[in-house]
Amino acid sequence: MILALALFAAAPAAHPPLPPDASINGTWWNSDGGVSVDVQPCGAFICGAVTHAGPKAEQDARKGGFKEMVGLRVMRDFQHVGPGKWKGTVLVPERAAIVRSTITRIDAGHMKVEGCILGFICSHEIWRRVR
Repeated sequence: MILALALFAAAPAAHPPLPPDASINGTWWNSDGGVSVDVQPCGAFICGAVTHAGPKAEQDARKGGFKEMVGLRVMRDFQHVGPGKWKGTVLVPERAAIVRSTITRIDAGHMKVEGCILGFICSHEIWRRVR
C-alpha cells in the first residue's frame, strides 16, 4: 500500500534533537520504498506530489481509480502546528480516500506520517528523506 497507513514501522532508535523550525520540504521515500513524494510549499500550505512509484504502488492506485501515481498530489493542506509537527490531509490512492494526517519530524532524515480514519482508526509509516 502506498500511503495506506497500515504499515507499522518502528522509528530509528536514537535521534538528534530537531531545531524548532525544522522543515519537511524535500523528497521523501515512504516506509517500503515504493513511492517517493516531493514535499514543497503550495500557497500558504505544504503539499506533496508523487515523483516515483513502483509497480505495486501503481497497481494499488489503479484499484482506487487513478491511472498513474507520478504527479498525484497525495499530501494536501499541511500547516505547521508546533515544533516538528504538521497537520493536513493525505490521499490514499488505493482506497480513493482522503484522511486526516499528522506529520512529526523524528530527525533530519526521518518523519512519521500518521493518518486516521473516523478520527480513531490510525496507523503510521516512517518516511526517509531522499534529499
